[in-house]
Amino acid sequence: MFTTSTGVLPRTVRMGKGSRMSISDESYNNESDEADEQRPSEIKGLRKAAEENPKLKAELNAAKRELAFVKAGIPLEDPKMSYFVKGYDGDLEADAIRQAAVDAGFITIQQQQPDPVQQQAQASQQRVMQASAGVGAAYDPSGVLHGMEQAMAEGGLDGMMEFGQQYGLKISRE
Repeated sequence: MFTTSTGVLPRTVRMGKGSRMSISDESYNNESDEADEQRPSEIKGLRKAAEENPKLKAELNAAKRELAFVKAGIPLEDPKMSYFVKGYDGDLEADAIRQAAVDAGFITIQQQQPDPVQQQAQASQQRVMQASAGVGAAYDPSGVLHGMEQAMAEGGLDGMMEFGQQYGLKISRE
């Protein structure tokens, strides 16, 4: 009998009618076989991940769907709306979901009435803006500052108070 360098007997493979061929066990050893023996925990982990993948995809799709309904303003806690949520199979954009809910009669869109206080404030502001249109500032701020400094340098505190009175400042001397 013939043995290999490892001392293992070769396997015999029949090739057809009456012919034989010997193949040793050494030729059966592939790198993948060795890798499988070295990393069984990794293979188990990959198999488990492959099994869980459809579950994760389903959870992700459910979360995306729920978020789309929340963005559309659909009250998910309302029992009546659960029928709409379960039955809706259209586009998952907020506007499309909202319009489908309106079309199906689940929700109504109400036009907001403007706040009367806010309208009055806006009207008052517009009147003030119209009244002040075309009116410029009567003084140049940089000129006023320079004038105050000069008045203080020349006349001291009394000179500065006089300068302020020219611009309408009310000053009392107590």
